[in-house]
Amino acid sequence: MAFKKLKHITVICKELYEEKGASAVYDYANERMEKYPDGNVRYKQCTPCAAETPHWFDSCLICGS
Repeated sequence: MAFKKLKHITVICKELYEEKGASAVYDYANERMEKYPDGNVRYKQCTPCAAETPHWFDSCLICGS
């Protein structure tokens, strides 16, 4: 049985941002937070983005900082 390697959330968000922009990343993060309320995606203040953005632990899913 072969297992398909899943993309890491940061890779998914980077690709979404490059293809569709920040709103696609926000949508993805919101869906993920609904599906996994105890997961590791949370909104935090991001200084480079000058906004409250979705983060995976301490990494902004919009700008990557």
